[in-house]
Amino acid sequence: MTATEHKDQPYILCVDDEPGIVRSIRRILKAEPVNVLIAASGAEGLEILRKQSVALILTDYRMPEMNGIEFLEQAAPLCPDAFRMILTGYAEAHVLVEAVNRGQIYKILYKPFQEEDIKLTVRSGLEHHARNRENRALLEELGQRNKQLAILNQKLKNGLEGTQADLTISSTALGIAQQLLNEIHAAVIGVEPSGQIVLANKLANVWFAPPSAPRMFSLVGAWSSDALPGSVHESLQEVIATPQRKAKDVRVQVRHDLALQISCRAIANGAGSEAPATTVFLFATEAATTAVPG
Repeated sequence: MTATEHKDQPYILCVDDEPGIVRSIRRILKAEPVNVLIAASGAEGLEILRKQSVALILTDYRMPEMNGIEFLEQAAPLCPDAFRMILTGYAEAHVLVEAVNRGQIYKILYKPFQEEDIKLTVRSGLEHHARNRENRALLEELGQRNKQLAILNQKLKNGLEGTQADLTISSTALGIAQQLLNEIHAAVIGVEPSGQIVLANKLANVWFAPPSAPRMFSLVGAWSSDALPGSVHESLQEVIATPQRKAKDVRVQVRHDLALQISCRAIANGAGSEAPATTVFLFATEAATTAVPG
């Protein structure tokens, strides 16, 4: 594990077959409040991830048997919330562009790297990871509120326990859900199977507003095919059409100054486990910028 392990500090996994590189990174991060785990190969890195969750993964691109992209593809299901970074030489940069666009890599660092670049990038990555965890917890709570509302609404439709108390509870739950939505530092959009947007928080209305949009623009009521980038709409449709309700992640450049890391996840609107997934939530956070070799 680490020379001096602190359970309350985040874990970082560094994967490189060059001992000198991992020694340098461990030395650079020695004063940082992190636990640094070391792996000499992709296979060894995967074995570590099966036992220990990490907040950040830093891997070299050029390694024998399994390169950095292949390693991160296999690491993602084991540690889906980890901030993923890759080290590469200038000549290999073009190989990584597609991997960045597919959302497998959040940041590229170029060799030879500067100590301060490593420190700043790791700090930024850990902040990004912590913010995403907080947002995801709020989103899960929102999903629970959504299910509670669906149960109450179904009771009211069936004429069961359709009392004023039910209406009050439903209204309160809806208000809490809306408050949660607007507290999240992420764009949240709800889309029905038809493709119509039925929910959008404040940040979603800002990030996805067209250039000519009025000041009080809202996505609600629009069609995802018209209001969202093509790759995002396609990801939403893929999740809607998937019986297993799997998630779909994609990275999108919304504007020249705004790149988003987007996750599409289906949530069942009903009490039973067999209830159909009638809403897909789009969860978007700002993507880390990719370093450009100077």
